Amino acid sequence: MQRSTLLFIGACVFVFFVRAYFIILPAAVMKCPRLGDDSLFYLSKGYGFFTRYGEGSPLRASFKNLLETTQTKNEASLRQRWRISNQITGTLNPMYDLLTGLVLKIGLPVQWSFAVMELCCALLMTVGIAYFLSGLFGVAAAGLASVSLGFAILPNQGLHYFIPSTFTLSLALIGFGYLLRPRTKLGDGILVASSFYFGGLHLISRAYLGLAIAILWLVSETPRRRKIGLTVTFLASAWLWWFLPKHTLFFSPPLASDLGGIAGADSIIENFHVASVMLAATLRKNLWLLLGLLLLLQPREIPRKTRLTTVLFTSLLLVSLFHVLPRYPAETFSRLLVLIVILGSGLMGSYVVDRVQSSRLRWPLAVLVTGALGLSMGHWNRTLYSNMNERQSVLDAEALKKTLKSLPSHSSLLYAETEIALRFAMAYGASQFAGLPYPMLAGSDDLSAHFKKASADYTVVPNFEHLNVIDALGIATAQRRRHGFPAQWVQTLELSGVLPAHPLLYIENANAEVEILVQGQRLERVVVPAGFEGWMALSDLGSNPKSLVITLPKTGLWVSGLRSESQARDIRWPWSTPLRVRAKGYPEFAFELVYDFSLAGILKHHGAQELIPFEADSKVLSDGSGLVFWTRK
Repeated sequence: MQRSTLLFIGACVFVFFVRAYFIILPAAVMKCPRLGDDSLFYLSKGYGFFTRYGEGSPLRASFKNLLETTQTKNEASLRQRWRISNQITGTLNPMYDLLTGLVLKIGLPVQWSFAVMELCCALLMTVGIAYFLSGLFGVAAAGLASVSLGFAILPNQGLHYFIPSTFTLSLALIGFGYLLRPRTKLGDGILVASSFYFGGLHLISRAYLGLAIAILWLVSETPRRRKIGLTVTFLASAWLWWFLPKHTLFFSPPLASDLGGIAGADSIIENFHVASVMLAATLRKNLWLLLGLLLLLQPREIPRKTRLTTVLFTSLLLVSLFHVLPRYPAETFSRLLVLIVILGSGLMGSYVVDRVQSSRLRWPLAVLVTGALGLSMGHWNRTLYSNMNERQSVLDAEALKKTLKSLPSHSSLLYAETEIALRFAMAYGASQFAGLPYPMLAGSDDLSAHFKKASADYTVVPNFEHLNVIDALGIATAQRRRHGFPAQWVQTLELSGVLPAHPLLYIENANAEVEILVQGQRLERVVVPAGFEGWMALSDLGSNPKSLVITLPKTGLWVSGLRSESQARDIRWPWSTPLRVRAKGYPEFAFELVYDFSLAGILKHHGAQELIPFEADSKVLSDGSGLVFWTRK
């Protein structure tokens, strides 16, 4: 095996591990899937594949009834209707949902279920990029380009999101790479069979099928008969996935799906503006691309296949500026920009390899490329941690399944928030219950009438996001995320409001024995044994205590629960009476986080304060899943 081939294989293995690290580290430390609400959307659709996307379910029936009986002109409410409709009804990615649904059946924690799907996509992406580029530029240039693309952070989904659109892109690159090579009977058979699966992965597959036809006729050197046969196959796949959603209930698209169309003048101008911003951001965050552009200004011979492929990719990118997708300017452009970046990386790699082999500038050039890649790696690393800090939900699928199982089969749920609560619940079977998504009705004049008519039995809302203190503070650390207060950063907890007479703290102390100071009507020293984890009772606070200050030792200790003695043991936080908790940091890391533990407080936090009058005398059922459930009386 030649040295260049070994280096190519080594580069591909390295890049896959880079992408795997980008996926596995968040899965290991986060308590929600890496992409937060987006992940939950894909997981819920995976569950939906094996339940006909809730067709005939109580949730879908109640939602359709709500659409038919309510009207609004409020822009925010209309957008919520659009988003919730896409969540509850139908699908646009049925073949990806199939894979996701199969992974969910394994029964992994929610973050690992999504990580498995991402790893499959990362593997396909690594193979697809390398296979495509090696067909145009050779293995040495493809290896160098693959390494640079492993750290690329591009606009929107780019190459650092491992979701249906990039899964589809990865398979498309494998197909393009095959079309650029000499044919094989086995390869043609696999290509024909997979094209019908490919068309159902994502809507962008239609653009890639069109591009494949163009490559087949304009770039590929193959017999005319084969060109006709594969063209018919690709067109048939595109037609099939246009026909099925319109005529087959199982593959029906969401009620609110809008695939866009030809842009008007205003939309074209907006697309061009947003596209220019994307291009500038792409070059700023990936300096090796700017270096590649400078290198390409040097005169050199570019092979015919490369020239024609570049023209095709660039033409499709420009055409995308005339496509409008409501609410998402230049969205199609951002998806297709990835192809140009991949091709440009291959051109850069080809130039560098040629120069390194024949030029005295090999060492300065190597230093420049390494430096540019180093800067991109720094941005890649910041993106890794900023993504974790932005996705602050802490979710437990087993606790959620336990809660849903405990509900009577005829129950109806009021979702005070839908981006996390509705999607997470749907991923684990909540379609069996009728549902009322509050954001669809927010601000309506007949809110009270709808609630009386719907008569929801339980209200569901996510816990406070900033109860995940590490992410709320934006700390770049690989510590496991959880709800609670880390003594490493939180110095004091100040409690005020209606304090329980016999408070309990849930303590996790993996270190040596420490003391907690509790200042109420008197000072108390609470000794926490080494390795202790569990509920720890504080002394009787006496009658009508006004406030309490808990000072934590600066160690690895966590306070991950606070409740009264009268609350159920599986409820972690003090929802029964209004209690305000202020978490304050050390002087060198000053901050203050405030939590109003009450049903009114959590509703206000999620912008659902309209619901407060309807929640009088309610009782919390559970909060261990990351969602707070309470019974409505």
